[in-house]
Amino acid sequence: MADKLVRSIAKGVVFGSVSSLLVSVVITLLLYIEIVGVVLASKMLYGAFVVILFIASFITARNMGSRGLFVGLGIGCVLMLFGALYRFLGIETGVGSTFLIRGAVTLLVAIAGAVIGTNTVK
Repeated sequence: MADKLVRSIAKGVVFGSVSSLLVSVVITLLLYIEIVGVVLASKMLYGAFVVILFIASFITARNMGSRGLFVGLGIGCVLMLFGALYRFLGIETGVGSTFLIRGAVTLLVAIAGAVIGTNTVK
């Protein structure tokens, strides 16, 4: 069962990462063409990330059929770790209140999506 949990979390993380990358490319293209501004683009990116995270954890937990809390925690923690690595590699320095708030939102959205996904299993 633990092996299935790890594989499910890995699939959710890969789905979330690839989907976020594709949305980032589209929003970057809109920014390059000057259809949207920088402030709107950053808000669109974060909003898209939250939606993708919810969908990834929902689908992953629904396919697994149980342990929604663990699936949500796993996906949320791994994606938070990716965000922390992004910040610590020098692209954006430091961990401030914004990072902590977004991290908490990331965990809550992932857990909510996974729990709802588990409870909708037929």
